[in-house]
Amino acid sequence: MKTYRQKHPYIAQIGYILRYKLQRFTWMFKVKDCRHICLFCEYYDTCRQEGKDK
Repeated sequence: MKTYRQKHPYIAQIGYILRYKLQRFTWMFKVKDCRHICLFCEYYDTCRQEGKDK
């Protein structure tokens, strides 16, 4: 018997994408010294790692 995610992998993939975008959006409000928009920023991963180290 297949689970729902196995039957509909595209729906699970959409969920992962939305969760990732939500993480970027919430991070944008936590970072105060950056003028970039985290949803489109190419330095998001670097910025996130530096923020976790602090």
